[in-house]
Amino acid sequence: QIPSVFGGRVRDALERKPVISKSRCVGCGICKKNCPVNAITIENKKAKIDKTKCIRCYCCQEFCPELAVKAKNIFGV
Repeated sequence: QIPSVFGGRVRDALERKPVISKSRCVGCGICKKNCPVNAITIENKKAKIDKTKCIRCYCCQEFCPELAVKAKNIFGV
């Protein structure tokens, strides 16, 4: 577990979060259907994650048939 330094900002920056590749996403909605907290919407035929609702379960990454979702931190890893 990462300590809560600077009000948790360091932890938030290092923690991996799901990110959608707009170039790969086809807007099929499979990620939305499988999101347990309904944090995903489809806008302009692309998936969008509400980061305030996301619990980082990575179901969207696991179910995406286009491999459009990757878990990344602010450094891109």
